[in-house]
Amino acid sequence: MSAEQNTQSKDKEPSRKPSPPLPPPTLISLAQMFYTECMVVTGAMPNPFAKVREADPNIAKFQIECVELLVKKTEGNRSEEESRALSSMLDQMRMAFVEMKRSQSAPKSG
Repeated sequence: MSAEQNTQSKDKEPSRKPSPPLPPPTLISLAQMFYTECMVVTGAMPNPFAKVREADPNIAKFQIECVELLVKKTEGNRSEEESRALSSMLDQMRMAFVEMKRSQSAPKSG
């Protein structure tokens, strides 16, 4: 395809609406990205794209370790709200991980 044809085909594509403005990034929003991914890969919530529950312990462990690193590296520089949010997220992530491992090791019935 020539450059001219490529340009013409791009002109025919429907234009996308710009996404709405996003709030400024925060420590909590950063941790929430890891949290959400962890909840998906532990099967605690369905994958929003595939609409199925998945289980990937390696990715889940990585997501937990990322939030643990955020906690460690921001020690002494967080607000009370940030500390509570991070602690709550970590607790939930760890519980989801334990539940995933428990369900993987449970004998299958039927």
